[in-house]
Amino acid sequence: MAFGYQYWLIYWPQVNADSFLLFTHRPDGATQLRDYSSKREVKCGQPAAGDVYGGTQVGKTRFGRSPHRTTDTEYWFQETMAINRSILSKDISRSEFQGPEEKRPWLDQLGEMLCLLALVAITLAGMKGRPSRRSLRSQMGMKRRTHSRWGEPHE
Repeated sequence: MAFGYQYWLIYWPQVNADSFLLFTHRPDGATQLRDYSSKREVKCGQPAAGDVYGGTQVGKTRFGRSPHRTTDTEYWFQETMAINRSILSKDISRSEFQGPEEKRPWLDQLGEMLCLLALVAITLAGMKGRPSRRSLRSQMGMKRRTHSRWGEPHE
């Protein structure tokens, strides 16, 4: 627990649609997302602070918490269960917490991946030998990956 850390319990359905998660943000920009809903700490990645702040709303899907050791799993389990009971247990549709672009991003990505795999299979069926990545990219009109998995441009 260092000076300047921000602690938030956030509802981030892309990671866990059944529970709030602890999001910590350090002044130097480092982040960590943790799930304590199983009575133990599960690290869920390091999403960009801008993605989390832009994808959640204070008082609805993001709630500030006082600094506390992240290794105290019992404390964070109790905090998580309390907010789950007060916010998620209401007879509110979970879709209310999600913006239209957040409802099922994995489904769109899956569809895109299946289309790409079909295109690669068709391309490979018509080629002799093992093609290079560059030749596959050029035949499919693809460019090099320019964004990280969190949607930020590579630097």
